Amino acid sequence: SENLQNIRSADSNNSTGYLGVKKEREKYVARIIINYKKKYLGSFSSALEAHAAYIRAKRHFHPAGNL
Repeated sequence: SENLQNIRSADSNNSTGYLGVKKEREKYVARIIINYKKKYLGSFSSALEAHAAYIRAKRHFHPAGNL
């Protein structure tokens, strides 16, 4: 599971360009995977805000893959 913590960029099919962020309807949703389960981090009005939430969670939950 530590190898998954080292992912540093979004998939090529991610339209937002931010790791951990997807656009759903008119909002940007941040999620992180912890112990092979998706954890919802919130819904935001901009992709940058959602990505910031993802980065905070990644630093907290994935110490092996710190950014």
